[in-house]
Amino acid sequence: MTAENRRKFTRIVFSAPCELRQGQRQWQCGLLDISLKGVLIECPADFDADLKQSILLVVSLPGMTSSIMLDGQIKHADNKQIGIKINMIDIDSASNLRRLIELNVGDDSLLKRELEALVSPESKP
Repeated sequence: MTAENRRKFTRIVFSAPCELRQGQRQWQCGLLDISLKGVLIECPADFDADLKQSILLVVSLPGMTSSIMLDGQIKHADNKQIGIKINMIDIDSASNLRRLIELNVGDDSLLKRELEALVSPESKP
């Protein structure tokens, strides 16, 4: 089974500026895609975070004063891309993420299934 077949959450290709934070360190990067469970970002040139520690990601939403702020765990990183699994997200950021996905998926029933999968006990690690 490929990774694409195992994936339960639709990835939205979306370009936006973002910032990674870990402790006192900060890196500017760009969002490549996002889902209800994770994000894929461009790897900053000077990225040297501790991959075992959680990381804060702030995604700036173009044309809006709000952003998506999430706490996550780096699942993979190379010199081009970083994959982050979302561990925690505040309610305002979750609402912004849901709206972003809703606007891009175009299928309310698919979004509803994904939200149900997100909160079901089977989706927990």
